[in-house]
Amino acid sequence: MIDESIYIDQYSNSMQSNKCPNCPYTKYPGCDNCCRTCRNNPGQHGMGCKRISANQPQYQPQYQPQYQPQYQPQTHTYTGAGVILIEMYNNHKGRNELAVILFREHNGKYADAGGNRDKDNDSKLTAVRELKEESANLFRLSPQTLNSAIKHTHQNYDCYFVGVNGPIYSSWYNENISILKQRHAQRQWLETTGMARFYLSDLRNCINQPGDMTGVTDANGNTGLTIVGRSKACIRDCLLGKVNQLQYLNLNENKNFNGRDTTLNGTKCYYL
Repeated sequence: MIDESIYIDQYSNSMQSNKCPNCPYTKYPGCDNCCRTCRNNPGQHGMGCKRISANQPQYQPQYQPQYQPQYQPQTHTYTGAGVILIEMYNNHKGRNELAVILFREHNGKYADAGGNRDKDNDSKLTAVRELKEESANLFRLSPQTLNSAIKHTHQNYDCYFVGVNGPIYSSWYNENISILKQRHAQRQWLETTGMARFYLSDLRNCINQPGDMTGVTDANGNTGLTIVGRSKACIRDCLLGKVNQLQYLNLNENKNFNGRDTTLNGTKCYYL
């Protein structure tokens, strides 16, 4: 690349030595292509030349910075987003290890709490909304909470891994589902039918299966379970290699939620 910085001496003899012999321009120091261009194209201003007019003062500032185009960050178009929570889970059967929290869909498969993009421009908004809905209002996180999360994008789907300090009571989820069913809550609050933990050490043994991950055993010993391919891919490609980078959050408890949506009143939640 030709250096756009020019150095023009204030003395006339130096100015004369820098002139292109075939045009009324000043060549750049050490630039020979300029003069060849002028000779091959009479009357045209060759690349690498700088016009010097008779009225222009001979002395110029020693440095003219090279033009730098303004940085334009690439925009990321996501199609959906979700959250996978990780906690140190004691199953009271001799194991106390890191586990992911997944939710059972109506088809019986387990997945992260996530869904398609709605009208949100930021995938964090989609992720926390989907977590709130698919956990039956059990987890209410602010978008800012995800600033410390580990983010992984799989086929334009943004998955956020969030570490939380327990205990997290599964019974609260079951109670919330019962309340929402009795009140005939809107569909988005009843998209899942169960919640389970899966130890990361167990998932390592079958994480490379193509498609859905089948024949999985959860942290409480339930066998023959299936984890959807999307969640499996996010866990495989991101979490297993970065689990030590997680920051664990202390969640607040609310045993009697009261909000604008009266359908949710009386449910229990963890929030931050």
